[in-house]
Amino acid sequence: MVDAYSLNAETEALLRHLDPAPVGKSATPALRRLTAMLAEAGIDTLDLSFVDGSGLSPLNLATPRAFVRWLEFLSKDATLGGIFRESLAAPGSVGTLQKRFASLGPGVAVRAKSGTLTNVSGLSGYVTTQGGERVAFSILSNGNRSSVSGAHATEEEIVTVLSRFTRAPALPQYGPRMVPR
Repeated sequence: MVDAYSLNAETEALLRHLDPAPVGKSATPALRRLTAMLAEAGIDTLDLSFVDGSGLSPLNLATPRAFVRWLEFLSKDATLGGIFRESLAAPGSVGTLQKRFASLGPGVAVRAKSGTLTNVSGLSGYVTTQGGERVAFSILSNGNRSSVSGAHATEEEIVTVLSRFTRAPALPQYGPRMVPR
């Protein structure tokens, strides 16, 4: 439930468990291991720069592309995918999305992690569309001058648009023309 409630001290402590040292675990080797794990998952490490596990430092940097690739990677994991998705906040449930996304259509589900700092807002997660397809998304904004309420409203609009996404049917694949002998 760390994701649903934004328990920053707990996430910082969890990070240290990635330090391979048997005792005296610290953030630096844990962050190196985290970066290596993300690289193994296919995420470009040039899209990342971490200094803590909570995400509260303005020196933490990650692109929406890195978030989406991580979400896609986790979604494919038969063991962790469902557990991870269920750990994310959902509209109407206790957590950071409790009072958000009130106007989503029928059959639409959102599971996401929000992040808010002064002038910064982020929302990354999954939306299950009206057609039943799960789409990973990440929306990050920086420099919100007065408050993040405008960013939150924009995030909700983008997710609502995504919820209506339908994939066009694939065109038939034609192979080499078969000529009878």
